[in-house]
Amino acid sequence: IDLETARRSEDWELMGDGRSPSGRLDLVLHAASVEGWSTICRLLTRGKRRAVKGRCHVTLHDLIEHHQDVLVTVMPCDPSDQSLLAGLDGLRRMTDLGRRDALSLAVQCLHEVEDESRLMVAQMLSDRFSIPLVAQNDVHMHRADRRMTQDVLTCIRHRCDLETAGDRLHPNAERRLRSPAEMRRRFESMPE
Repeated sequence: IDLETARRSEDWELMGDGRSPSGRLDLVLHAASVEGWSTICRLLTRGKRRAVKGRCHVTLHDLIEHHQDVLVTVMPCDPSDQSLLAGLDGLRRMTDLGRRDALSLAVQCLHEVEDESRLMVAQMLSDRFSIPLVAQNDVHMHRADRRMTQDVLTCIRHRCDLETAGDRLHPNAERRLRSPAEMRRRFESMPE
């Protein structure tokens, strides 16, 4: 993806609800300063103005223009989706995020069947685009015993009940806060 294509593109949704359809990168933005917080607020305002209520649609163009003092973590994505790979490469090449170590790829170990393949994919993307990995736990609750509350909140958001929620609910209570020691144990196979 070149700069002009990215500037004209309005179909890149970069912020979402954690369940990415094709053609959308899910990002976590961290403010590195007060100016970074201002930048994130500007992006959210733009994204919410162009989306339906309850959603936020931030384009690649928006992020290229506004990324001052923001750290960007790209959540796990499908490496077979070429448009996502182009977007990831675009973020790296068209901004100073890579040069100032402000761009990273999230890697997760959630005790699911796909964990090993997800780790391999993250390592492959990291090597391919020279973007560092950051261990992350996709936190949705502070303690495992709060899973039922998380499930109920998910059902409210999707306007369904627990019996019909299906795969909208997470399969286990692994998406919780963890100590640094616990995170090191979870990612023993990837000490870097």
